[in-house]
Parts: sequence; C-alpha cells; structure tokens
Amino acid sequence: MRVPRVSMKDIAEKVGVDRSTVSLALKNDPRISEKTRERIHEAAKELGYRPDPAFKILGAQRWKSRETTTGFVIAFITHPESRNDPATQLYRQGARQRAEELGFSFSDFHVGEYPSTTRANQVLVNRGVSGLLFARPTKEEELEGYDWNQFSSITLGVDYFQPKNHAVQHNQSQNLHMLWAEAARRGAKRIGMILRQDQGSFDYVNTISSLLYEQQQGSQDGMATIPTLKLFSSQDYTTQVSEVGKWTKLHDPQVIIGYSDAVYDLLAEAEIKSPKDLSFLSLKKGYQKTDTIAEGKEISGIDLNLEKAGEIATSMLSSQILQNERDLPKTRLTHLVETSFVEGDTFRKKFR
Repeated sequence: MRVPRVSMKDIAEKVGVDRSTVSLALKNDPRISEKTRERIHEAAKELGYRPDPAFKILGAQRWKSRETTTGFVIAFITHPESRNDPATQLYRQGARQRAEELGFSFSDFHVGEYPSTTRANQVLVNRGVSGLLFARPTKEEELEGYDWNQFSSITLGVDYFQPKNHAVQHNQSQNLHMLWAEAARRGAKRIGMILRQDQGSFDYVNTISSLLYEQQQGSQDGMATIPTLKLFSSQDYTTQVSEVGKWTKLHDPQVIIGYSDAVYDLLAEAEIKSPKDLSFLSLKKGYQKTDTIAEGKEISGIDLNLEKAGEIATSMLSSQILQNERDLPKTRLTHLVETSFVEGDTFRKKFR
C-alpha cells in the first residue's frame, strides 16, 4: 500500500498557519519570524515531509522557459584511488543525507567499473542522472568523454588542473593559521612542518604560502624558522620514516604540523612518541587511516567538516539542477567551508 506524500497543507494544519507561510518558512525566508520557522521545520521533520523535486522542476521550467531532463538523480562519482578512503566516505555521508532531505535520489557511481568515460557518460544518461558530484578534483583528460550539456556538476575540492565546474573546498589558509596560532599561544617556539610535495597542488601552494607568512610573523616574536620537510609519494615507506627521523633529530621541533594523520604513523615508526617527545598536529584530521585508533588516541588537529562539505555541495548541485543549469559555468564559484580545531591527545597543554 502506497503511503501518501506529506504536503505543505499537512504541515500548515499541524502548526496552525497558512500554506504560503509554510512554503516561505521551508525556504528560510526572513519575512517569517525565526520562532515560526523553527516550529514549521520541526513539524515538517516530525511528519516526514520530503519536497517533491518534480514540482520544483516545473516551477523552474515556468520561470526559465527551458527544457529540462526528467531524471532527479545525483550521482556520487568516485575513482579507484579515492573510492574507499575515509574522506570520501565522510563526503558521501553528508551528501546522501542532504539529497534525501531535498527529495533527490542518490546513487554511487564508480568510474573504474567502465572501460572509458564515454561509456560511463552513456550509463549516467541512461539512468536519468541530472547531477554529477565528484568526490575529488579530476584531471581534464580523465573527463574527455563526458557530455557536460547533459549534467549539472560540482566537485569536492579544488585544483588547478580540473575543469571549471563549481566546487566546495575547505579553507586551507585558515587551517594552518589556526594550528600555528594555538601552538604559539601555548608557548611553542620551535614549530616544524612536514608536507607531501606531490599532494594536491592547490592545497600545497596555499599551505606553503601560509607557512611563509606564519614563519615571517613568528620570527618577529622570537620563534625559530625550521626548514620544511617535503616528502614524496614516490618514496617508499622506509625512506619516508628515515627522512622524518633524521629531520626531527636535526631540528628538534616542539611541534610538528603534518599534511595529514599519516605523519603520525611515520613518527611512530621512527620511534618518536607524541605528545611525550613532541606535539603533533594534523592539517587534515581523519583524512587518512592511522594506527592511533588501536592505540586509543585521538590525533589533535583540524577537522575539515567533510560531512558538512558534502551537504553544501549537494545543496549547490540541487539548485543547479532545479534551475536547469547544465554544462560547465563561465565563471567557477568556490564555496569555502569553515573548519574547526580538535584538541585530541597529541598536543601538549603548555610549552616551557
């Protein structure tokens, strides 16, 4: 037996307002008081209200007088190197939840299962997919088979090589400043940094620029300027451990800021304990799997709020779909997501 869809009229009757008030409140229109908006949102959630994309598409057609597709599906696009990593799973969780709230279907789509992007494009079109949500920046040559006229699209992350679709990105400059300022506040005078030089070029360039600024400002306050250790993914694990050990012994940092949680494992392998020997802070907390869970520790550092990024990206993508915005935009919009500091167990409370 089919369950009737909850309507705005149902919400209006429950709250004791008219339907137009419900419509405006669900759009968070400031003309409706915050208290009334909260009551309406609570009632909508309690009743299980889900907006019907078909009605929104119809409205968009009348307003824009354009042709639109008949599918209301968002495809979450993954590639072999990112399909199962923790960051992708967090992005996916936020994106799926938001898609369901907006009344869209959400489908996982792994490009590696198809012989070419041309074939992948055909499958996406046949499945009635309207929007493509890329789980990471993708090189243009990897996307040559896509017919962008068929889709709205958005990417989680930014890099110089990707096509100019809209993007959602964490605030990398803010991340480093947040960690540096907190370490300085606790009295640290020797802050070192370990980066992977072939990490996403956009992140790398922004991090290096921010680091130079922090070191310049810190030198004026008597802080040591420690050369950055740059690792490469082409190096084997043993070599990376050796480089970390030698660099740490030579420069004796009180705090190490690492490109991700993976640096913690390199330190552990080099028999450097955190926070006993030094403090460790991660620029991308939870971005990669580490041994800290087995140790019962939580790494200190930046929570990138990846689930929230997935939610925001889905909201932006759904807006494009409903307004029939297909193809790559002439001007790319990038939404920066605010991040937050997590205390964790690898950061000393105070430095002498």
